[in-house]
Amino acid sequence: MKSKHMPNLQSARIPTGTFSLADTTGWTFTAINFDLDGNGSIDYTTTDPADTVTHTYNTPGCYTATVTGQDAVSGDTVTSQQVIAVIDDQDLEGRLIGLWRGMLHKLGNGDISGALSVISPPARDRYQSIFTDLQAELPTVVDDIGDISRSALGEDLAEFQVTRNRDGIPHAYLIYMMRNGNGVWQIEGM
Repeated sequence: MKSKHMPNLQSARIPTGTFSLADTTGWTFTAINFDLDGNGSIDYTTTDPADTVTHTYNTPGCYTATVTGQDAVSGDTVTSQQVIAVIDDQDLEGRLIGLWRGMLHKLGNGDISGALSVISPPARDRYQSIFTDLQAELPTVVDDIGDISRSALGEDLAEFQVTRNRDGIPHAYLIYMMRNGNGVWQIEGM
């Protein structure tokens, strides 16, 4: 049985994933089977490669979604797989707050290069200048930063708010974190 490659499945915001196919085969399909949670059971079947399939993942973890199509004329099959990482929003929020606090800890200890390692490359030069200029005051600045809380959390972008009191008046500052092309979250702006 001959096999062709079908492009990866595309997924939307987790825990509900929306999958669509980019059919490059030009085949007429007798069946396109979706196993979206990697358990070996077919979750959805169609013959139309333009169909959009939605699946809800109830438990955080990694799932291998597999789609297999069979050509009506030749009987050949084509299969594609995509790993889906389901992350609980609270878990992600905790990890991103940990990223922020870890950077602050490094700054407080004078480890500017360590702090810069969690900042995205486009922003690194700007913050290196700021951190270097403030180097002597960094422990005091870090101690006075304030509390962090989530404002918005998306698939590749997160916004947090740092609130600190000055003269009894709360002031809010926004922190932006982005997930890069390798899936690594970094601080983009503060």
